[in-house]
Amino acid sequence: MAAVGSESARPVRTCASLTQLTFSDGTKVTSASQTDTTPALCKVTLVVPESNGIVLALPVDNWNGRFHGTGAGGYGGWLSPEQVDGPAQAGYASAGTDGGHSGSPLDGSWAWSPTGMNTSLIKDFAYRSAHEMTVKGKAITTAYYGRPPSYSYWDSCSGGGRMGLMEAQRYPDDYDGILAAAPALNAERFVPAGMWPQVVMREAGDFVPPCKFEAFTQAAVAACDARDGVTDGVIEPQTCAFDPAKLVGRQTACGRITAEDATVMKRIWDGPRRPDGSRLWYGIPRGAPPCTPTPVPPTPTDCPTHCRATGSSTGSPKTPTGTGTP
Repeated sequence: MAAVGSESARPVRTCASLTQLTFSDGTKVTSASQTDTTPALCKVTLVVPESNGIVLALPVDNWNGRFHGTGAGGYGGWLSPEQVDGPAQAGYASAGTDGGHSGSPLDGSWAWSPTGMNTSLIKDFAYRSAHEMTVKGKAITTAYYGRPPSYSYWDSCSGGGRMGLMEAQRYPDDYDGILAAAPALNAERFVPAGMWPQVVMREAGDFVPPCKFEAFTQAAVAACDARDGVTDGVIEPQTCAFDPAKLVGRQTACGRITAEDATVMKRIWDGPRRPDGSRLWYGIPRGAPPCTPTPVPPTPTDCPTHCRATGSSTGSPKTPTGTGTP
């Protein structure tokens, strides 16, 4: 994209001098240094009180006159250069936020304090961190290039998608365009729904081992694969009504599939419901892999159950750090 105003395509001050900037609310520029990469970037970090971390990457050459904002995925808690380096290399002044705290994106324990809910950090995560990142990011951009951005865009997904929608709702003047992909809305319902397989298996007294889950998944794919006109291992779960009871009696590497196993699988696919039968959230789609890779050690995969050395299986619920517990 061509630069907006060639006179503003290059900085008017050194990158290191940005550490001298001061803000009335106590925001501190904690670092500012130019990379020796091609293209060269000015990398800046800030902390906004109470604990909002911000990272920026500003192109030293050929700034396109635009600002790019991105949010924090999961529960936030991290600043990643990858968030901002790519857009900056493409010419954007790019900023990212940690959501107002430090920690694992799979750990929400920061929301609690010894006296109860940590309201300040919750507000930071909910909306304040994204707005502060935008305001301070534009201020740094203006100081570096000598003029404010001509246009500003938000581009983020999941937790960052939710932040983008919050920006549109609370601060509609922050951005000229918002791409809020896969926004993590209704967290109070979909996060507890992640425990639904454990609830089903505990109520049934039947902890289905991973290889049986895999057998149900493969059978559903085989039964519904050709319905979309292409046999490619990809199905449309909305139209797939495969009945797991059809596998009762089938032998697997972890035992014969029972009627109880099939009932468990059917309830998991159906999704969480209240005791009166009304729906709480959606179930796991037929065809979705029962075990998915996870980057959180020491668990290489995230499964509803795991096998004991004795050959039996037990539940493997998600913990705040994303690992399974026996």
